[in-house]
Amino acid sequence: MGIPVNTFLGGEHETLHTPKGFEKLNQLLAELERMTNQKPVIILEPTGHYHRVLVLHLQKSGYEVILVNPLHAQRARKTGLRKVKTDSSDAWHLGDLYYQEENWTIHSRRKESLEDLQFLTRQHEFITSLYVQSKLNMRSLVDQISPSYEGVFKDLFSKTSLNLLEACLTQEGIQERTTEAWTDIVKISTKASRSEAYVR
Repeated sequence: MGIPVNTFLGGEHETLHTPKGFEKLNQLLAELERMTNQKPVIILEPTGHYHRVLVLHLQKSGYEVILVNPLHAQRARKTGLRKVKTDSSDAWHLGDLYYQEENWTIHSRRKESLEDLQFLTRQHEFITSLYVQSKLNMRSLVDQISPSYEGVFKDLFSKTSLNLLEACLTQEGIQERTTEAWTDIVKISTKASRSEAYVR
């Protein structure tokens, strides 16, 4: 005679993302399998990148893993009478949600290299967006300080242009510089740009 579906087993446990923490988790799952005579299915809500190592460990240990869309999980929490959000209540709602639906898709096990490539691609996209936003912010600031400056260089962000702007970040005012002083600054900036290109 098996254990009824609505029987609560175990309790709240903290699992550290360490070899010892995962070993303890495996012991808990093995105990659950012994009590129920069936291999448990793990259902969890993805949390940024923190779930990746856990999911990979569980799959390597032979367990099926279900990843619940955070929006889906949020709707499940709202159906409860008590609007309490804690780790234990979230876990309870996910467990309850598992039995409410039948057509769950088991998270497929992919090669670690593909997982890493996906992660790096997202990081590249994030860094690129920061780079683009920084250039927009700089263009806006330069336009406020010197509206005609952008037309001086073909590329506002060329090494010579950036070196020239850096040379202007001094206590000496822009309007106080003579034509000869500006010429010297441009020469110094160009020379610095060539030196940087040579070193790299």
